[in-house]
Amino acid sequence: MRSQHERCLTRDDLSRMLGVSARTVQRLEREGNGPKPMRLGYRTVRYHPDEVAQFMNGIGVSAPAELRPGFDLPAGR
Repeated sequence: MRSQHERCLTRDDLSRMLGVSARTVQRLEREGNGPKPMRLGYRTVRYHPDEVAQFMNGIGVSAPAELRPGFDLPAGR
């Protein structure tokens, strides 16, 4: 069974999904305008798929199938 953090998305994952740079995702975090990050350490940030889907729906972007309820992310995510 995978832990909660293994199925969460990295900043790079999120930047690819949004079509922006990782630096832009970092700026959104700092401004409080992006999905709520989970800090796992000083430099380690992850995003819960539900938070990302909610954020994407809020800005009018369809969340990919893997973020929709009932879809299980592949191992290693």
